[in-house]
Amino acid sequence: MEVPPTEDLDPRASALTEPEQLWDLFDQEERRIDAALQSCRDDILELSSRMATTLAGNGRVIGLGAGTSGRILALDMAEWGPTFSVEPHRRVTLLAGGEVAFSQSVEGAEDDGAAAVCAIEQLELTDEDLVIGVSASGSAAWVREGLAAAHESGASLVFITCHRQPIEIGFDADDLLLIALDTGAEPVAGSTRLKAATATHRLLQRASTICALRNGWIHRG
Repeated sequence: MEVPPTEDLDPRASALTEPEQLWDLFDQEERRIDAALQSCRDDILELSSRMATTLAGNGRVIGLGAGTSGRILALDMAEWGPTFSVEPHRRVTLLAGGEVAFSQSVEGAEDDGAAAVCAIEQLELTDEDLVIGVSASGSAAWVREGLAAAHESGASLVFITCHRQPIEIGFDADDLLLIALDTGAEPVAGSTRLKAATATHRLLQRASTICALRNGWIHRG
């Protein structure tokens, strides 16, 4: 099986022996993160539009994530309340492994697609809702199967990944918005808390803040 880019080894990292070298590699990779975001600009703007439409209407935004990606998603959505006055029941985060996974790793949780399906079904989604799935490698069953279950309800779907060519999602959805950030291999192999998490956080920050601008929640700062 092909190793996802997020899990691959960066050959430059294998030659690092000094702290200053690792610092310089981080600096170089900041430019790659910027390029990845810029290449997805139109898709991120579309995400902000879907968020705005959902929250201006009667729908909910549901965040579906696992591991670091899920924590980043939960972090951004938690701030929608104090910053933009979005009520808690309209911004729901489903994190693989439950609340305990916010502070520690829950072994195997991201592979439990059946639990994601159950969590989605309990929300009784409608076509007014928006479901945002985030998986750095694009392979987390929690996210993929959760999105498939959400598709059955007619909800609008977004899949965010740092795999430039993720495997097929497994169902036909004409309106599925795929945002594939090409962040590449990490400075520490497989440690997606680094570039993938940084890029995902910036993407969500921009999308949610532009959503607020679209809905008139911010004006001239």
